[in-house]
Amino acid sequence: KLYFIIGKHDEAFEDLTRLLKIETDNTIALRYRGEINYMMKRYNESIAA
Repeated sequence: KLYFIIGKHDEAFEDLTRLLKIETDNTIALRYRGEINYMMKRYNESIAA
């Protein structure tokens, strides 16, 4: 979450992806990963997240 807050979106996305490999139903991680995709204009990915 810290990477997300300070604007390091690539690092935050990588951390969230690693977390989701362990906790596949973590809704908070899914939400933040979707927001990062949206902010990086990866709209299709943000919907799928």
